[in-house]
Amino acid sequence: MISAYEVHMPAGRLKDTVELKAMTIASQRWYANFRPSGVKILAGAPVLKEGMEEGAFKDPADAA
Repeated sequence: MISAYEVHMPAGRLKDTVELKAMTIASQRWYANFRPSGVKILAGAPVLKEGMEEGAFKDPADAA
């Protein structure tokens, strides 16, 4: 399964790229070893937003 980002967070959509990168890395790690009903979940895909730069993708990928 592929996570559709963590859009259901209590705070709603994230406001800046620092929050976005942090949530992306956290999501990847939350689901790294969690297998509900044995299903592997690929999580942490960032939602595109205006002003994003390469680091918004590179930093989380390096942290995975």
